[in-house]
Amino acid sequence: MCFGIEQPDKLPFSRFNVMNAMMTDEPLPSPEEYIHSYDNIALIPSNFELSVAEINLRDEMGGEKTLASLLEPMKPKYFIIIVITPLRSAC
Repeated sequence: MCFGIEQPDKLPFSRFNVMNAMMTDEPLPSPEEYIHSYDNIALIPSNFELSVAEINLRDEMGGEKTLASLLEPMKPKYFIIIVITPLRSAC
């Protein structure tokens, strides 16, 4: 929300949409559609749907590498890439 995205659930593309497309072998939207840039910061927003993707990734063979596959081609463009994930309690 600090980037002015007040209703992340109404975004046409979020991290969920991109990761879901990767898992289902659908064409990815262009980065301009899901990367929001503000000054020197680029952001791929997420919303509550990301929890669905996380559940699906657990069952996906190699699912733990889906986010890395998405970010790998972006490495040359960015000096630092930070991934913020929800905290999980140890069971």
